[in-house]
Amino acid sequence: MPPLSHVLPRPVRRFLLKLFYVPWMLRDAVMCRLWGLPWHPTWRFYGLPRIQTRSRGSIRIGTHFSANSHWRYNTVGIFQPVTLKTVTYEATITIGRNVGVSGCTISAAERIVIEDDVLIGAGCLIADSDFHPIAYADRDIPEKTLNAPIHIAAGAFIGARSIVLKGVTIGRGSVIGAGSVVTRDIPPGVIAAGNPARVIRQIEP
Repeated sequence: MPPLSHVLPRPVRRFLLKLFYVPWMLRDAVMCRLWGLPWHPTWRFYGLPRIQTRSRGSIRIGTHFSANSHWRYNTVGIFQPVTLKTVTYEATITIGRNVGVSGCTISAAERIVIEDDVLIGAGCLIADSDFHPIAYADRDIPEKTLNAPIHIAAGAFIGARSIVLKGVTIGRGSVIGAGSVVTRDIPPGVIAAGNPARVIRQIEP
């Protein structure tokens, strides 16, 4: 006998999923209040993320945001909760509509922009700062730390365990292969992979 979820019509399944999530919406609303984040009822947290903002720093998230922090809901496994963090007083993270993230860290010292319809795989790290000066003699001088904004355009897909470093723009609809390290701009509509990530081919329209 097929599972009940395969027998029911799609609209009924969607309604039931929304209904089953209602008890968790209160939890999400309360936690967002504690994090100082305006909650939206279209958001879905599977397991609780970790969200932290410095005063005057800000995190803004669009509708239909999904954050998966639980291994049960990810096919390749999750070893940490979703972490969104601004680490300086003026840093901003802006996330568009219909964005899905799994077990990743997004850490901003200056500015990170993620546009609509972006997917970010499990274990990814997106950070717009070196967090420490490179030269040993400068390690105790925070002002010498290098920061540069990150921009991920609409429809991009960042594969699991990838790292996106400071100053990078990833073009609209581009795919970053799993385990890549993105150190330079990636144009729109391509597949890029490797360390450092390089364009492999165009994505067919």
